Order: sequence, then C-alpha cells, then structure tokens
Amino acid sequence: MLLKNLDLKMGLVNGVSGKVISFARDCEGGELLPLIRWKTRNGDLTKLCHRVEFKISKEGRTLACRSQLPLRLVDNE
Repeated sequence: MLLKNLDLKMGLVNGVSGKVISFARDCEGGELLPLIRWKTRNGDLTKLCHRVEFKISKEGRTLACRSQLPLRLVDNE
C-alpha cells in the first residue's frame, strides 16, 4: 500500500494497493528497488518505486527528515 501521494493524474495516491512483481536497479544510484503493479482508478500501472523524503518542519525549519520507500505491507487475501 502506498503511504504518500506520488502522482495524482496517474492515480498513485495514498492508500492505493499494488503488488511487487520484481526488483530492478535504479539507473542513478544502482539501488535495488521494487517494481510494483499498482491497481489504480485508471487501471493497472507498473512502475519502479523510488525513495521519497518525509520531513517534519516547524516554523519553516526542518526538525527531522528521512528517506524511505513510501510502502506498507498489507495482506490482500
């Protein structure tokens, strides 16, 4: 399940479900990333999932920041 809105037009929004179908290397850093088949309102979409930054800010100052895959494991059986 996706934890963050990535692309509203493509339907990659918080809460959409997908299935990891394989892993592939990122062309920029060589990191092994999941290739996911998403079930969106626009139909199925297969796309590599990249890391995104999650920030906690207060009064314009960043207090904490982490970079992670915006995914959560769910049981769809």
